Amino acid sequence: MMSLIPFFPLVVAVVVLLVCIIWTLCHIPVESALGDDDDSKAKMREHLVYDIRANNQYCGIFLALIGVIATIVAGDHKSFSTVLNAQYLWPFGLAVVAGAISTLFVPAGYGGGSFQVLRVVWTRSVICEQIIVIFTCYGIWSSFTTLTVP
Repeated sequence: MMSLIPFFPLVVAVVVLLVCIIWTLCHIPVESALGDDDDSKAKMREHLVYDIRANNQYCGIFLALIGVIATIVAGDHKSFSTVLNAQYLWPFGLAVVAGAISTLFVPAGYGGGSFQVLRVVWTRSVICEQIIVIFTCYGIWSSFTTLTVP
């Protein structure tokens, strides 16, 4: 009988990701969150743009982390040969794809009509950030546990 212990970290990662996505979908911003007047709605759109920029910068930081990890592994590939296969590298690939999706430019336009597009871009960037963080951590965890187990 195959042990389920090796799959436990993946199950945890998937459950955490699902909880994060559900939480995000339940908290999508509404235009009138700061008030119903035009100035409050404009301020809300501005805050969404700031959130989107921050999420994309966060994704960029994690992509840089993956790049540093790849550089270290490439520099000493003999020490890391046990994890240089698809079984251990797919979480990093998923994180890179999510980072690429997060940075795709979507023109939202300006003014009151841009709020719905901003909401979609905000939701996309938050979910991509969650995927990057969770699966980079999962990939590091599974790689390190493989490398440190005698």
